[in-house]
Order: sequence, then structure tokens, then C-alpha cells
Amino acid sequence: MPGMYSAMIGIDTNILLRLIVGDEPKLAVAARNLLRDNCSPDEPGYVCQIVLVELVWTLAKAYGFTRERIAAAIEQILETAQIDVESSNAVAAAVKDSPDGPALPTACWPE
Repeated sequence: MPGMYSAMIGIDTNILLRLIVGDEPKLAVAARNLLRDNCSPDEPGYVCQIVLVELVWTLAKAYGFTRERIAAAIEQILETAQIDVESSNAVAAAVKDSPDGPALPTACWPE
């Protein structure tokens, strides 16, 4: 039936990086505008787990973020009403501190 479904906005790693890192000012503004103009608590943008894995790897390897800083970034994503994260409860549990630091995903953490 026409009009029964609405389009889902997929949020990719590049958008999240621009929001978190802000190293490209024009792209950071574009990413914020995308969320503001196209995503809402009622119709949030969707982030799949593989995007989070790529985000963690990129923040750690390319930007030198610490585990704690990456965990804070993921927590911020989880708390953003305009974003729906795949398996958000599992992601939140993985981000919680353990004796060795946050557990998501351990293969990506800097040594």
C-alpha cells in the first residue's frame, strides 16, 4: 500500500566520524544538518553494529583515541534520541568498563 512505509535513514561511519571528530568543519556541519533535518526520536537514523566496529577501529587507529574516549563517544551515540543503534542494549553492555577497559570490540583497541 502506497504511503504505508517511510524511508529509513542509515547513518554510516563517515557521518559519525564527522560528528565526533569534527576535523572537517564543512562535513561536520553537513552531518549535524542531516540528523537535524532528517532524523527524529520518532523516525531516528539507524546505525548497524558493523558501522560501530568500523568507527571504533578508525577512532583508535587513525585518530589515536583512547578506549575511554571511544567508549564516551559510543555512549553519546546511544544517548542521541535521533539515532537508533542496532542491538543497543548489547552495545551499551559492551561499552561498560571492565578491568581491561570497554569491551567493544577488543580487537580494535590500541595496544
